[in-house]
Amino acid sequence: MVTEPSTSSERMIERELMVTGEAVAVEIIPATVVNRIASGLIDYTVYSLGGALSTLVALVLLVGGDLEAALAENAAFISAVLALVALAWGIVIPLLIELLSGGRSLGRMVTGTRVVRDDGGTIRLRHCLVRTLLAVVEIWSTWAVPAVCTSIVSKRGKRLGDMLAGTYVVRDRHRSSAAPPLLLP
Repeated sequence: MVTEPSTSSERMIERELMVTGEAVAVEIIPATVVNRIASGLIDYTVYSLGGALSTLVALVLLVGGDLEAALAENAAFISAVLALVALAWGIVIPLLIELLSGGRSLGRMVTGTRVVRDDGGTIRLRHCLVRTLLAVVEIWSTWAVPAVCTSIVSKRGKRLGDMLAGTYVVRDRHRSSAAPPLLLP
């Protein structure tokens, strides 16, 4: 007997029975939009703070004490270093975190979700690369409006990066779907 989830957002998400390549039926619960927004806020706050701190450290190391003199002499070099810092915190670090952790970033660990392929397997470099590159346009550039809208409309709660990569976010930790305990008279 499967009990009904208690919140309204969980009632909209349907539990899926997926058959893996080894012919094993696995019950999967896609993550809700609220879970995805919470994990995204945590992740992108950490990335933004890391990028801002790295930019500040790079400027202090490159400029030293005299900003105007350093900009007059090394403006191109300083711009290149700052572009590399932005590239690192916008693409490279999120890509490596998602790839090396098997689809679990800090925000997803907190919310109990992870990214999987459409067939339920672990994501690979191609999936992470597509998701990360689309996140630059879909999340960073547009304040995540397209990501939230497509997550609300999609059956599995997918954003555009998930649709192109062939992935989606599932819940790892969820309430037990076991029968309620027996009460003794």
